[in-house]
Amino acid sequence: MHIKILTRFKLPLVAIALVLLSVHAATAGDNIWTTSGPYGAPIHVIAIDPEDNQVIYAAFDTGVYESADGGTTWLSSGSGLPDSANIGWTDSLAFDPHDSVILYLATERGVYKSTDSAETWALLSAAQARSIATSPVDRDLIFVGGYESPTGGGGGIYRSKDRGETWELLQNGAPTGSVLYLMLAPSAAHVIYAGGMDIGIYKSIDGGDSWLPAHSAFVGTPSLLSMAVDPYDSQVVYISVSGQGLYRSANGGDNWQPIGTGLDIDVRAIAIDPGNQQVIYAGGGADLGSPGVYRSLDNHGLTWAPIKYGMGSRTVWGLTLDHNAPQTIFAGTAAGIWEYTLIAGPADYSLSINDAALYTNQTAVTLTITAPAGTTEMIISNDGGFGDAAWEPLAAQKPWSLSAYGDHAIPRSVYAKFRTGGQISGLYQDDIVLDVNAPTGSVQITATHSCSGMPGFPPPESVRSSLIDALTTTVHLPLVLRNARPGSTMIALVLSATDDLSGVGEMLISNHASFSDVQWEEFSTERSWWVPDRGTTTVYVKYRDRAGNESAVCSDTVTP
Repeated sequence: MHIKILTRFKLPLVAIALVLLSVHAATAGDNIWTTSGPYGAPIHVIAIDPEDNQVIYAAFDTGVYESADGGTTWLSSGSGLPDSANIGWTDSLAFDPHDSVILYLATERGVYKSTDSAETWALLSAAQARSIATSPVDRDLIFVGGYESPTGGGGGIYRSKDRGETWELLQNGAPTGSVLYLMLAPSAAHVIYAGGMDIGIYKSIDGGDSWLPAHSAFVGTPSLLSMAVDPYDSQVVYISVSGQGLYRSANGGDNWQPIGTGLDIDVRAIAIDPGNQQVIYAGGGADLGSPGVYRSLDNHGLTWAPIKYGMGSRTVWGLTLDHNAPQTIFAGTAAGIWEYTLIAGPADYSLSINDAALYTNQTAVTLTITAPAGTTEMIISNDGGFGDAAWEPLAAQKPWSLSAYGDHAIPRSVYAKFRTGGQISGLYQDDIVLDVNAPTGSVQITATHSCSGMPGFPPPESVRSSLIDALTTTVHLPLVLRNARPGSTMIALVLSATDDLSGVGEMLISNHASFSDVQWEEFSTERSWWVPDRGTTTVYVKYRDRAGNESAVCSDTVTP
């Protein structure tokens, strides 16, 4: 299934037909499926306004319906459509990417367009259609999958480069027959997938100019029941094949891997969490198994578990997720739209090292771990293959030792998986840079003065010839003496410090070697400073890098 997204300013809806009412429970969707119309036919198309998740569109054979209150009540949306539009497929609705008050609708009676948020529709093309898609980056570009009638004629893929004013039938390997699924990859709009019941699946990598079959790994031509493209990876595709189950391709359809352990349905709809591609939903039923919605948490759709409580045995024809709250799922059935909200869902998994710090100066760290309700175990390792790890009880925090690798400047990674309700999650990780070397530096009042305890500190000329000097900036300023307050004189400090990895972040400056009277401040290369106006004063400076390593003390003296 392809999730259709609406973004628009919501105008008051003019009621055109009967309001379909139902009671929406106060706890609707909280870990239980609840429903409210519209009723009458299987609902394949569900679309949620991302700017206002109370606005939902539903489409089936008899037309388009709209809810402005999160699905509690529904209105027939739009005049101008034929009495029997024969919409009813998952990719029948598309929206202008820049102005979503403009909608496009594919029906067996033609292609329709609305310019007023679906309140009215006008015939755009008389071509019989089953699917439609707009480019996410070019509002002028529209693709339509044709409908091949039982008596012959129609079918194929059409493209418009002027918002539907003119159309061309795509050739050069493009599929013929009824194109039920037509999807432009969200992450790469020039990659297009098309498929159907009797035509298999095809792919274009040049915006539709040429096409190749992407089902050569199958024996014969597979009949597709549903299709979805990963929102972040144009090469990852999921398809449901009639009589053969669910498949995943990681290379744009060149190869296919059978997946779906635990699925007991013919999959009619697939939805991928837009915020966490490890989470995939599938819905279906028909003549096989136990109808309803299933969820996979393992990133590849290998294993699945049902989430069907409250829905009963109803075949699911369409699925979508609330992009504002991806833990809320909407399922289209012949008995209305059903809603389910995960109180603590898979997006709640997390792993962080030292509260997500960027750097550390020691291998001993603390891991902070979160997981949804029902999670019982975790497995953690410095190795992404978990070769040295074993499952253990879930804990909110865990002391951990990073891989040492000497003092090499590479990130140290920690990996985790979780077991929730018998399912193993996808891979989660965090990394941190181990920096064990202290910064070096100097302070100057009127001339360069080396740091005590740091013999051999290199002069600026040699430092500039090294990689370290890329982080060093030295500014020479004249000594400033003026009696701005009684007993004190303001001087100018020139500060120079370098660090091999994390960078110099802070400095301490004091007229006392103990630094007991000052606090750390942001590092800078110049600083005005007060000293007594009588006798000799020593100014002490110490630097700290972003990993927490402190330099030796640097100093210089001044006699006003």
